[in-house]
Amino acid sequence: MHADEMKIKTKQEDWSWLQYGMDSEIRYTIANLITKHREEDDARKVFSIAKTHIRGAKPKLVITDGLV
Repeated sequence: MHADEMKIKTKQEDWSWLQYGMDSEIRYTIANLITKHREEDDARKVFSIAKTHIRGAKPKLVITDGLV
């Protein structure tokens, strides 16, 4: 699983963060979340969402940029 975040401009012209998790093999997004802040708790929420979508299966490897 790859996990990352990027700064995006929303419709209200405010900046937000898109946090997402992607399956490394098939490049399919399994979780995403738009937040106002780039904090560890926000990243953990994405992992929690991803866990429900992959039915509790643990990934062999998680690749991040080091936020969590």
